[in-house]
Amino acid sequence: MTQKYPSSSQFRRELDRGRLDRIYLFLGEEEGEKDKFINLITGLVLGGSDDPSGSVGRFHAENDELMQAADFALSQSMFSNSRLCILRNVEAMKNPRSSERLFSEMIDDLPESTRIIMTSANNRPPDFIPAGLLDKMKIVQFWRYFDRDLYNYVRINARKNGVDMDDRAIDLLIELTGKDIRKIDDALDMIKYSGESRAVDSEIIRSYISDVKEVSVYDFLDLLFKRDRMAFRYFKKLMDDGTPELLVLGRILWQAELLEKYHAQISDGALPDEAMKNCGVTTRNRDNFLAYARTMPADRIRPLFFHIGRADARIKSGSYSTLASNPLFDLVHDVVSGNDQLIYKTW
Repeated sequence: MTQKYPSSSQFRRELDRGRLDRIYLFLGEEEGEKDKFINLITGLVLGGSDDPSGSVGRFHAENDELMQAADFALSQSMFSNSRLCILRNVEAMKNPRSSERLFSEMIDDLPESTRIIMTSANNRPPDFIPAGLLDKMKIVQFWRYFDRDLYNYVRINARKNGVDMDDRAIDLLIELTGKDIRKIDDALDMIKYSGESRAVDSEIIRSYISDVKEVSVYDFLDLLFKRDRMAFRYFKKLMDDGTPELLVLGRILWQAELLEKYHAQISDGALPDEAMKNCGVTTRNRDNFLAYARTMPADRIRPLFFHIGRADARIKSGSYSTLASNPLFDLVHDVVSGNDQLIYKTW
């Protein structure tokens, strides 16, 4: 008889009550929902730490990274009292039988300060894990959403975010995201932070979710520094295409430094053409650059550098897994929305 494990909704109620276990095994095909719970547990374990660097280890069993995961889980940290080891796709572990001893050691000898989250795409635990070890794990079942469940999920979360979305728009959003809860969340976040004031219909859904055929980092920068809401859509396309976040961040920093230099020269009495020439702005780019300077005055450039530095640290720590939790998404939101309290925003 198949063992019945608690569902994600039951598990959420436990977390809301503050109950944290030390070893988790997440089963099932709903990867996006797993990611949400991994992020939630990470926040609870680290207690809102701004610098998770060294406190979270992320490993993939299908890439033969059990040894690295075990080294991380069993070692003590000099800098953090709480650590979290995430080992994905344990069902795809290479040579599981030969790895049983190391896997058992990782579970049995886990330090009190460390927690482990393991995931499996299957609906039952891997055969190589003995019953004695399964008894030490909190096992949660992540079932695929039915269409009606997805519809209700979108409708409820859209309303929570103050977004008015009609039935056809909801159906289209679900269709275009392939019923992937992670992509649905990303789409809802993009629409929410874009500041759309009109009722969201099918046309708006297509404009935010349908692919932009070809997008360069320079296309994205142009929209970002003009504070155009289309920057959200271009940013998503860059991420979907696998563009490295640090490359994008480097170009944002480069443009911010040019604007800082330009504003400093204007403040010292230089005329716009002279200032742009001194900054190395080419003739064909001057109209665009002047538009950036108008939408991003000096008092908005200075706090931007602070957050570029914070985004750089978070990107290198790898402490995010969704579009909305990507440090660059926060940066895009703050620039486009014209948030004057950039420097005080909690990341």
